[in-house]
Amino acid sequence: MHGDDVVKVEILRGGKARQTKLPNANSVPLHYASTRNLLGYDGDTNTTIPIVHPSVLILTKIKRWYSVAESTRPQSIRKARGDFEDMRAILHWLAKNNLRIDFTAYPEKPKEELLPCFRKFYELHVIVHFLLEVTMDAQDFALACN
Repeated sequence: MHGDDVVKVEILRGGKARQTKLPNANSVPLHYASTRNLLGYDGDTNTTIPIVHPSVLILTKIKRWYSVAESTRPQSIRKARGDFEDMRAILHWLAKNNLRIDFTAYPEKPKEELLPCFRKFYELHVIVHFLLEVTMDAQDFALACN
């Protein structure tokens, strides 16, 4: 980090018993992101930070996006826009790494509850059609986007 730079980290507890129904930290796949990649830091140290694997992280983002996607409240519009940009970046990363969205790694939220979120995402954002097609299994893509 650059001396006084501050990175806000929000720690939320997951699991089926929790209200937010986030993935359980003890079982969710992780990806280790380097501080160089995350923060653009070019220093000598390259610390890695464990994050929820992007193939699962997209599922947590789409839940919130779906709840505010068509809201007209300014705060909700900002949240939806930020979530959209995050999801588009995650989809690009998955596509670049030839990976797919992993519904099975998020048992706290069944695929049947998440597919309608992807349908709305597909309907509202033409720019992500190809990304969804290459990052979803063919059967899931057909169910959600056709």
